[in-house]
Amino acid sequence: MLKNKKTAKKIKINIKNKFDLSKKYPEYKKFNLQENLDTFYKKYGDEFYIIYNNKKLLVQMIKIILFNNKYFYRIKYKEGKNNLYDYNFKIDFKDNINNNPNCSYIANIEKSKLFSGSELVKISLEINRILGAEKTYLVDETYIPCNSDNKNMSLKLIKLLEKDKTFYMNLGFEFDIQYTSKYNYSNKKELEEVYNKLVSKIRKIKCETLINELLTIITFVNSIITDNKNYYKNIDKITIIEVINEDDKEIVEYYHENLIVFQDTKLERLLLTLKENIKLLHILRKNKNKYIYLYKFLIHLFKEDCYYYNIFINNFLYNYRTDIKFGNTIYSLESKKLFDTFYNMIKPIYFSYTFK
Repeated sequence: MLKNKKTAKKIKINIKNKFDLSKKYPEYKKFNLQENLDTFYKKYGDEFYIIYNNKKLLVQMIKIILFNNKYFYRIKYKEGKNNLYDYNFKIDFKDNINNNPNCSYIANIEKSKLFSGSELVKISLEINRILGAEKTYLVDETYIPCNSDNKNMSLKLIKLLEKDKTFYMNLGFEFDIQYTSKYNYSNKKELEEVYNKLVSKIRKIKCETLINELLTIITFVNSIITDNKNYYKNIDKITIIEVINEDDKEIVEYYHENLIVFQDTKLERLLLTLKENIKLLHILRKNKNKYIYLYKFLIHLFKEDCYYYNIFINNFLYNYRTDIKFGNTIYSLESKKLFDTFYNMIKPIYFSYTFK
């Protein structure tokens, strides 16, 4: 005898209700977010249409129950199945940092076929404004795809270097010291001063400076290997020197793919350092002195050759090897240290939009 299968509880559909963002809703009081949400949920239910610029989007509203009978509301919109997240936008009407009942959090936004990323941000802001939010905040993790290697690129890093403004800052968001306070900034002015000084230093780094640093470390690592032939007998000095001076992409890539074949930790680290620095040097030589400053060359790669931009960032920014030490001798990638400091500063910064 077949057992009865439990069926999932169906979401109540109330698609007759349409929430038109162009209309005024005096019943929702300013900065009275939680009570407004209760009223709104009773009227619109779990699923309804939002109208924006004569276009409709079907959204879900979920009441999420927490401990001690506490709860918060979430509104999310998903269009299609191929988006990176399980939504194109998501708003949690809950302040996880300071417990302000009139604040909300907007999760990463992903453009859809019907709506651009900017439109979805504006829709999220208008929902918050109508429902009485005082402030909404987010972490800017905006990415765009690179068609050459199907990998995503961070838009925040390059936009701050280029224009001092991220995608969200162009839509009215600002650095928020209140939500970034755990990183030891006493106020917004201090955060901005630290940021401005750091960006100023980074914009003065020349491509030639980094090339010289890379050549110094490559030569140094090569000497470590060749001066210890008995220990590193499988490394051929001539091969390394040839690759350093080689601009042929196929040879360089073959060398990269076949270099690390050893198990010894110290040797692996040396070889990995050599491999990464050779990649960086190869990409920098593509510049051919067109761009004097490193940040301008990176902007060029981001816009014109994202394949090499991703390789550069992965080998320059996303690894931890800034110093090479052997015996009493140490060499450093000082340019990388500045970029590391900048990247680690901007990564956790929250951005907020304040409603007036």
